[in-house]
Amino acid sequence: MPIGNVSGDFFALKNSAMCASSIAGCGGSSAFGRDQTMRVYFTNVSIATRAAKRLKIVLAIKESEARHATAQVLGYRNWADFERECAQQQPSALDEDCVPAVLAERRVYQAAQLAAAGVDLKGQSPEQVVRDWQPSAARPQVPTSGERTASNPKEAALKFLRLVTFLFERAATPVTPYLPELLEGIRQCADDGLLEATEYIAASLLDGSRSPEPHTGRALLEALAARGRPGAILNLVTCLHKGDGGPKDEKRAADLLEHLTRSGKLDQRTQAYAESRLASMYAIGTGRAPKPLRSLEMWERAATEGDVEAAFNAGLYHEGRGKLGNTEAFDPAKAAKYYRMGATQSHLPSATNLGLLILRRPDLSVEQNEALKWLEFAAEQGDLPALEALDRLRMR
Repeated sequence: MPIGNVSGDFFALKNSAMCASSIAGCGGSSAFGRDQTMRVYFTNVSIATRAAKRLKIVLAIKESEARHATAQVLGYRNWADFERECAQQQPSALDEDCVPAVLAERRVYQAAQLAAAGVDLKGQSPEQVVRDWQPSAARPQVPTSGERTASNPKEAALKFLRLVTFLFERAATPVTPYLPELLEGIRQCADDGLLEATEYIAASLLDGSRSPEPHTGRALLEALAARGRPGAILNLVTCLHKGDGGPKDEKRAADLLEHLTRSGKLDQRTQAYAESRLASMYAIGTGRAPKPLRSLEMWERAATEGDVEAAFNAGLYHEGRGKLGNTEAFDPAKAAKYYRMGATQSHLPSATNLGLLILRRPDLSVEQNEALKWLEFAAEQGDLPALEALDRLRMR
């Protein structure tokens, strides 16, 4: 029976509906139109002409290439198409007049169009070129790293809120282009609900909930962990253990868990989960020298606080099974005690092991047919070992 919860899945944060509620409580809006057109209309060609000239200078390309790329970035087939149609509808809001979320969506589109235009970007990413170029701005200013976040704290907080709302509601939108703004926002944000929504986005980049961007997800978790966010620290531990978004570092993972479990700032559920994971690392010597007795002590404590993996592992230890088993500490009664803790919380491996243990040792139960009850419960949920055990019983 394998040890449970060594590397750990990504720590469960609020679900998406709860996070959306948290954002809404911060003043977030859902009004950004997902299907809005990205074509930009003007009163005349002057703004786009200046944009094409800037692009020509920055990338050292021909004027015809710069005009063609500019037209495509603004949503037109070519420059002739732009000249013909750019003033046929009411002028669009220029970059200066867009709310941050709409501007962010516009820049994602423009970066994709620039990439498709086939222009030599001289080693720069399309996102960075568009960010600096600002083709749909009347008064473009190349932002420096220190200027991307508003200097006014209230304005900066509002921009961060709008950006997180925008990314949260658009799971198909790449997050990497907004990493600098997100990292700055995380450092300055004082709103717990908004930080939790950012944690949710970070985890979704790593767990498959949206298109994988592991390096960005890990960078966000590093920034959130630096703010002391327990969920982010636990998910960063998973990254460090698995090597998601960067190199493996099991020692640092263990160090983070050790510090977190001693912080005294965790709720009971999170404390139990963190202790259970750290205990598993001590059990098999991952990032720590093996200390089986310390593992057992931590598992037993976490089990009493409701962690089912800890209860299961404590049961394995006392039953002497698998890598964790310690035949010198063989105590079937204690094994049954901890398996029962997990089973009563619907942990299927605990239920199966409890049933099998009672079959071998009926004296461990005061309840008639308890073994059969737990095996049938686990089998109904599809647990293969329980199904196999029931088949063996029927063949007797």
